[in-house]
Amino acid sequence: MKNPVKNIVISTLLTLALGLFMTAFAQKAMAQSVINVTGTTWVGTDSDNDYYEYTFMAGGVLYFKSPQGFYTNGTWQQDGDFIYMQTYYMDTRRKYSDRLGQIKGTHMDGGAGNVTGRTWKWVADLKSTTP
Repeated sequence: MKNPVKNIVISTLLTLALGLFMTAFAQKAMAQSVINVTGTTWVGTDSDNDYYEYTFMAGGVLYFKSPQGFYTNGTWQQDGDFIYMQTYYMDTRRKYSDRLGQIKGTHMDGGAGNVTGRTWKWVADLKSTTP
């Protein structure tokens, strides 16, 4: 009688352990598959249908092209699949806008806001990588 119960308990514990292992393995694989954006350019539009290009330079420097021109006064940070960008007024280092998004493969999207209180949505797709 004890033998079948013991087998059921062992089988249940092995199944549980395997399930936990597979979950941890899948999460690690997912985390490793996120693109490091350093040296890449992404292109897309915002909710006003304006075209943007974001180039993520080493050291957290963001170059970006907007309908108003090309700027080198931005910064960026990546934490896993999250991306955070800031732009600044040209004449000072006062922050003008923030963008927070999530990277999913070769696509990223998120929300943004500026110092005037305006908010919008944005999307971008991987265009190129620099050597």
